[in-house]
Amino acid sequence: MINDLQTKCDSYKYVDDTCIVYTGSDSQAPNLQEAADAAYLWTIQNNMKINKRKTKELVIDFSKTRTNFPTIRIDGTDTQRVTEAKILGITITSNLTWDAHVDEITRKAGKRLFLLLQLKRSGIPAEDRPSDGIYNGGPVYSGIRMSSMVDLTYIGSPK
Repeated sequence: MINDLQTKCDSYKYVDDTCIVYTGSDSQAPNLQEAADAAYLWTIQNNMKINKRKTKELVIDFSKTRTNFPTIRIDGTDTQRVTEAKILGITITSNLTWDAHVDEITRKAGKRLFLLLQLKRSGIPAEDRPSDGIYNGGPVYSGIRMSSMVDLTYIGSPK
């Protein structure tokens, strides 16, 4: 069952997430719909279900005249077309900018820094507060998870 999903498009899998990718400019190309149908059939054959609510379609199109790609249907339901999607913790946008991803990381870091500031203001001794973004065993903070203070991601070519 591992890696036996076969489609006419490229697919990228990680645990229970699968991305099916079509690269091209032909709006009449049936490859993506056929790939979605194959993925749906594969889930049925393997006693699984596609979460239609979480299934998204992201179109990245830099052509001067926007290509009108048909909406992908899964089991008779149109997928939701979005301008950004989170894939393995990285926010990918239809214009391929990092703005949404950086905003999300900044928001998360701001929340964690605010928490640390509140702990400091409350008079909690420094040795009981999380340090360097890692819980250090203080008794008050057993429920606080300070990991992923900053997510660093490199996507690109070394050339």
